[in-house]
Amino acid sequence: LELINEPTAKLWITFTALSPLLQYWQLTLFSEVFFIAINFLFMYTLLSANLKFRLVKVILLGLILLFTRPVGIFSIVCFLALYAYVNKLICKKNTIRLGTLLILGLFLLVIFTVKLHYGGIASQIAAGAVYYGFPTWNSPALPPGDHTLADCYRFIIDQHGVGELLTLNAHKFFSFFKLTRIYYTGAHNFINALHYVFYILAFFGVYISTKKDTKFNPLFVCLCTIILLNAIIVALFFNEWSERYTLVILPFLFLLSAYGISQLNSNLQKRAV
Repeated sequence: LELINEPTAKLWITFTALSPLLQYWQLTLFSEVFFIAINFLFMYTLLSANLKFRLVKVILLGLILLFTRPVGIFSIVCFLALYAYVNKLICKKNTIRLGTLLILGLFLLVIFTVKLHYGGIASQIAAGAVYYGFPTWNSPALPPGDHTLADCYRFIIDQHGVGELLTLNAHKFFSFFKLTRIYYTGAHNFINALHYVFYILAFFGVYISTKKDTKFNPLFVCLCTIILLNAIIVALFFNEWSERYTLVILPFLFLLSAYGISQLNSNLQKRAV
């Protein structure tokens, strides 16, 4: 956690404040921006030292995270695992990893077995929609009724085969990281595409951290895991017609990017001296 120094924090604030994507959704008052704020408040409250009433605040913020967006469970579990690791509450790394995997596995089990709303969710999944409202197949249609995610997948396999299901899920997974849309204007896509540089910078930040410490920094592992889990949940269901679902990972990408840039700048200054 000590990697988040002052230069990194200043860069992160700058990226966040100047991001057209974040500011647009901020002005439209969608829940994703509120979710982002609670996400970081939860992380700060949990990981800060000597904070009064920590347990009460963590529980309250955790409940708000879950209420705002169900994917908040990913942040809660991963940040709790990070807290246990950095405070050495559980000595063995494998125990932390196993516990985290079991909780997330249970969450996925619930996802596959809970009944889905037919018109808004189940029918879209069965129709192979990568983006909501844009089905891959118009027929045959999933019969009306109560269906689970497992039922939808079974329907796709029966009608189109396992290969089509795997290809579809791969398209949905990578669509999560895509910020442009064919139905956006050229200017809109250009502004959104500017954010792609942060994917490269974030990867660079993680790479720099491994070079500095000869191992992956636990905070960065936690953030990358949360990003990956958000992409997986989209792959299991479908993506939003806008970039709204991807919005929640942008501050994490900004943080990883800011660290990479600040470290590169620090190294250049040392060489100049």
